[in-house]
Amino acid sequence: MANLCLAQYSSGVSKVEAYDFADQWSSAQSDPLKDNEVRTIVRSAYSGRYQGANMGYVRELCARYAPQTKIMSGLHAWNHVKKPRAQRSYSHQEEWRRDLLSLMNRSTDLVKGHARFTYQALQDSLGISRQSLLRLLNEMQSQATISVRRVLGRNGGLYLATARMIAKYVGSQHTLNSPVLLKGQVCLILH
Repeated sequence: MANLCLAQYSSGVSKVEAYDFADQWSSAQSDPLKDNEVRTIVRSAYSGRYQGANMGYVRELCARYAPQTKIMSGLHAWNHVKKPRAQRSYSHQEEWRRDLLSLMNRSTDLVKGHARFTYQALQDSLGISRQSLLRLLNEMQSQATISVRRVLGRNGGLYLATARMIAKYVGSQHTLNSPVLLKGQVCLILH
């Protein structure tokens, strides 16, 4: 029964449906399992500690009960398939990076070319823990992907910007009467 539950877990069947199936299957056997044993098997299969049903056992079951079934090779009969992004609760670093850049570019709360956020707002928007957010910010800053300013106090928060955001701000502030000088540039004003 554990292999049946693992197969259901790997196939994305809900835990409740798996329990119902396991309970019905057990009840149909000549020596059914007790309800608490069925619940324990389902809970164990859905714990996430197992990769899938044992291929040797699956071959044996298929040969006996479904000889027409085509069997894949490998150690496990069911492989984990990447779920669509909306269905995943854990996201990978590269996806978080793209999401953060997208948030920054869409932000309307800009201060001197930097998008202003709170840690909590970013955590909620990205769906990640504070520790994962800090790791992401530090990595992106060390790779010079973004500028990160951490400001304490009343108007504090995280001020994040890409080079493009800063250049856009500098360009918008540039006027003929008050030229903006970037480091290393020389400007002559003729009267």
